[in-house]
Amino acid sequence: MTQEVHPELVKAGKLFKFIFRPNRVLLGIFHRLTNRNPKAKIRGFKNDTYLVRRSRAEGDVRVRVYGPHEPRYELPVLLYLHGGGLCINSPEAAHCEISNFLKACPCIVVAPDYTKTVHAPYPAAINDCEDTLDWLLDNAQMLGVRTDKLIIGGHSAGGGLTVALLLRIRERGDISVAYQMPIYPMMDHRSSTESARNNTMPVWNTKLNKLAWKMYLGGLSESQKIPFDAAPAQAEDYAGLPPAMTFVGGLDPFLDETLNYVESLKRDNVPVEMEIFDQCYHAFDLVVPNAAPSRAAIAFMQKKFSEAVNTLSAPQPK
Repeated sequence: MTQEVHPELVKAGKLFKFIFRPNRVLLGIFHRLTNRNPKAKIRGFKNDTYLVRRSRAEGDVRVRVYGPHEPRYELPVLLYLHGGGLCINSPEAAHCEISNFLKACPCIVVAPDYTKTVHAPYPAAINDCEDTLDWLLDNAQMLGVRTDKLIIGGHSAGGGLTVALLLRIRERGDISVAYQMPIYPMMDHRSSTESARNNTMPVWNTKLNKLAWKMYLGGLSESQKIPFDAAPAQAEDYAGLPPAMTFVGGLDPFLDETLNYVESLKRDNVPVEMEIFDQCYHAFDLVVPNAAPSRAAIAFMQKKFSEAVNTLSAPQPK
């Protein structure tokens, strides 16, 4: 990676390089820190918490639901899957991202605190996401949402889970999704693309990526083929998936796998829009949200989200 980091991202990048290292113990500590306030709220919006019974394991998925305090009609719904390399973070750690959607247009955001790899490997996380989606649709009237305006999205690991969940839905054939928003998605466990090899950028790099995938795929034996709902880049095709948008930084280790996903969608006749932000490392829009490229990326995301809400629909199968 020879491209220089954008000047507005340099300072924060150096800090992240210092504190965020590829070490299981440190990741566990970081995860605990990001979960220290499960009652945190997004100001100006309704903040509810529900417990969703797991269908394939014991216990419940803690789910946060955000939206206007007194909506006058049923609203579009975004199932938002937070990032964190599949090993850290929570919906509360993603309040900045979630608030960007809430401010873009009236909507309900449903965000599961899916199982991270510090607790259990694949398929715990994707199972939790699927259980949350089923719960969302079963409780659409209570939540006040339009099921024909269902959107699924997320940043980084949440972007990868978005695609994995869409592929599961395609296999099931009983759920329709109007739009997908996998932002710089974590999709390929092989770290074999040019952007993923020898990447030493801040926030997320080759060493962190390899460790995160090793932790996530720990439940699979070496002889097993990695399934598409674990690493969505393994899918043979993406035909039938909903229209999409994404963006990615030019220094992101996920640059090439994002590009590969976009080209595959186009090949399979799925409408997709994408922006690349030069001189930007992974999660630049979250690390320094007021930087010029971050503001541009967030504006692009909000615009496409609003357009999808206003123009797209996908009625649920009867």
